[in-house]
Amino acid sequence: MEKGKDVFYSDPHVHGLNLLADVVENVTKTLLASKILTASDLERHLNRLFLPKNQVTKKVAKILSAEEWDGVNNHKKEIVVRTWVGGIEEDPIHFKYWSSCGTYLFGGKNWFNLAQKHALQIGDQLNIWAHRDLVTNELLFEFTIYRKM
Repeated sequence: MEKGKDVFYSDPHVHGLNLLADVVENVTKTLLASKILTASDLERHLNRLFLPKNQVTKKVAKILSAEEWDGVNNHKKEIVVRTWVGGIEEDPIHFKYWSSCGTYLFGGKNWFNLAQKHALQIGDQLNIWAHRDLVTNELLFEFTIYRKM
């Protein structure tokens, strides 16, 4: 049989593009941190999720643009970022560096609202993924949740 003859190919326009999008998305995502949630992460009056220093510090420098780095670490001390859970966009959350603790965190009422909406509990594992929008280059964060057994 000649190469390419008598071979059935599925329509690559839909299936192929979806596969390519999945590959590109997975290649460009960076696992920023994996955290077992504590009581303080879920307290309404604290409104913040501390990220583990040992996992985050070096990775943040690689994912932030110079302008974002300045916004988080120097100028404004925070940036507002778009977030997703389960492929659904959530309300934007503040991402900042807390110098008194020497670590990064997600903060503000939208963090608490997200935790409530998804019924996060002490002991649940939260994975935080960072990636860039392929069109706009905007920094995005995605949360995956593994429930405590």
